[in-house]
This record gives sequence, C-alpha cells and structure tokens, in this order.
Amino acid sequence: MWIVFVILLVYIPLMIGLYHLAVRYGRSDEAAGYVIGSLFVSPIVLIVVLWCIGETDKKHKERILEEERLKIRVNSYRLLEDEDVKQNAETLVNKEISGDYVRNLHSQYGLE
Repeated sequence: MWIVFVILLVYIPLMIGLYHLAVRYGRSDEAAGYVIGSLFVSPIVLIVVLWCIGETDKKHKERILEEERLKIRVNSYRLLEDEDVKQNAETLVNKEISGDYVRNLHSQYGLE
C-alpha cells in the first residue's frame, strides 16, 4: 500500500516536472520520451541529464531576444517622466521593439 502512496506523491510529480523542464529547454518533441524513459530510469537521473544537456540553440536564441525586448521596455519606462508620454508608453515601446534593433538581433542570432 505504501508503494502506491510513494508513486502518487513522489514519482508522478517528478515525471511531470521532468516533462515541464524538457519543454522549458526547448525539447518539447522529446519530452514524452523523457517521461517514458523515467519509467525505466529514475526521473532524477533524467532531470540531471537535461540540466547537463541544457536548452536547444533555438530556445537559447529566443530567450536572448526576449531578454533584449525586456531591457528595451525597462529602459524606456525609466526614461519616461512626462505623464502624457507614460500613457502612450506601450505604443512607443512596441514601435521601438519592431524597429531596426530587433531586425539586427534577428540577423545577429540567426532568427527568422
């Protein structure tokens, strides 16, 4: 009886965590394989394997681009002092993000 309890409270959440970690690292195509593999090998071992492998190149590039967009937003909001401009800040930031800067990031990191 206690084995069922251990499986429900420990093993299944570890498998779910393994799946989410694989998706977060850009390995969504392989996520089901990691979960099935955790039936034969401990999910903890596969979590360590995923941490060692790291995220895919595509996911890494997407994360860098998103961080750059966030930096633009933060810096834009810091520079705004006029109340009228603050009300239109989102529009201004979106125009800045969609400009040459993002095209340069796309070409620099090979995103299309």
